[in-house]
Amino acid sequence: MSFRTVFNDVAGKVEASRHAQIISTVYVITYLGSAFPVIGLGLAAGVVGLQPAVAGFVVVCAIAAAILAGITLRAALRRG
Repeated sequence: MSFRTVFNDVAGKVEASRHAQIISTVYVITYLGSAFPVIGLGLAAGVVGLQPAVAGFVVVCAIAAAILAGITLRAALRRG
């Protein structure tokens, strides 16, 4: 969902002469954003074991989701 939102925003705002360059940059950033957590999870699993690494990853994701939900709620309340 986040990728689609960013992609639509960027595609609508970028000038035609730089469209391919900017869109490919969005794809690269998205790919790296997906790869780094997986690599980190793999490294953590090698150090602390699979179950603790996954549990820690889930906790970090839950905290990040709660923070982003709070930011979104705050912005929606300010607009409303």
